[in-house]
Amino acid sequence: MKKTSAIQMLSILIFAEILSGQVNIQLEEVMVVDGLENENICQWAGIATDDAGNIYLTDMMECSLKKFNKHGEFIGQTGRLGQGPGEFQKPVKVLYHNKRLYVLDLFARGISVFTDDLESRNKILTEKMVSGIDVLDNDTFVCNCTVGESGFFLCNVSGEILSHIQYGKEAGDEGLVLTAGDFTVDSGGNIFIACLWKDSIIKITREGNEVWERHCFGNKRSEEKIINGHRLPVQMIFKSIAHDSRENLWVLAGALSDHPSRDVYILAPNGNKLGMITLPEASHIIHIDNEDYLYSRAGQGTALKKFKIVWSKSG
Repeated sequence: MKKTSAIQMLSILIFAEILSGQVNIQLEEVMVVDGLENENICQWAGIATDDAGNIYLTDMMECSLKKFNKHGEFIGQTGRLGQGPGEFQKPVKVLYHNKRLYVLDLFARGISVFTDDLESRNKILTEKMVSGIDVLDNDTFVCNCTVGESGFFLCNVSGEILSHIQYGKEAGDEGLVLTAGDFTVDSGGNIFIACLWKDSIIKITREGNEVWERHCFGNKRSEEKIINGHRLPVQMIFKSIAHDSRENLWVLAGALSDHPSRDVYILAPNGNKLGMITLPEASHIIHIDNEDYLYSRAGQGTALKKFKIVWSKSG
């Protein structure tokens, strides 16, 4: 782990228009965890943080779950390649909730559960392949399915499906593909989706009712190609979505942005566009902790960067 120098602490400054004036949105780089330097990160994929600021990463290359403290110091890891308890094929997403970690594996059905001390507890078996997970309330999770299955579902800590959520205006297989995306859940239980294959950021209720839809690129869709006889999208429009303590939305854009995988669009909870920042390096994901620190990928997945978000009114 290496600390940033005073020069590196200089801000990445982008101006954003907001209703009646100008506001400065500033990212101050405060930490870099360099995997090449300390060999603690090979290829991280998912990230979560707990109430104390500890950082949890899934590492796809080492098939492991790793823990760092808020200063980026390595604490420990668990997991290995396999299909048994506490083992992974390709660990991707990780969620922290109530001193438990919930890990999704790219090639395995279900949700692996660990304590915040990285002890394997159990596996929640699910009827469907899960590609994303977030907390709706203390006893309920929101999960979305892999492409080809059906939308979102709510389940309890035992994996029992409580209800299904259908959304989007398209129907059939094409609609399921186009409305697939990353998502985040606010304190009111509303779900915000950043679609992978079309220019749509959507707010829906827990019942699946659409509240609003916003576009950043003129409502375009991904280019498509014929692959093995199927017409499939080939451009990721949005890659990741997170919300801060004010419940503003931060959306990482993909192929259509001026700086693919670096431009982050910021929206107010009502969908109004507040501005945009550009990350110093390409990332596949962004994460914001409960103190409004933003995390992104560096070194093509071998490093993690941490930024402080600073809002200020321009003079």
